[in-house]
Amino acid sequence: MIRRVFEQSASARQGETDTLRFTKLQQDLPGGDMKTEEMRLDGNAAGGVLREVFARDVTAALATCTGCGAVEPVGALLEYGHGMGMILRCPGCDTAMLRIVRRTGWLHVDASGISLLMIPESTSIS
Repeated sequence: MIRRVFEQSASARQGETDTLRFTKLQQDLPGGDMKTEEMRLDGNAAGGVLREVFARDVTAALATCTGCGAVEPVGALLEYGHGMGMILRCPGCDTAMLRIVRRTGWLHVDASGISLLMIPESTSIS
């Protein structure tokens, strides 16, 4: 089991901010810390999980808006689209939450308007 260890920054202790500063990553196994280099793999190692994530009905996923913090199903976002692509906007504050552009041989996906996307596991596409 991997455990993240956090420590409050001096400013948090003084009440200026509630954010915690990441200090180190530690493995909870007998034998002590595991070196970062020992845990690091290339992105191909995530292929199975990525396949699971992107083979879901994402319209049922809950998206948190970076603009106002509202949590909405992706299917409830407002779509503005045309042949080149689309933009999904927050119905509450009109923030562009998801942008998808089609170019020859590529889909460009910008999800910078979504701070968290929660995808239910029970909605996989058959």
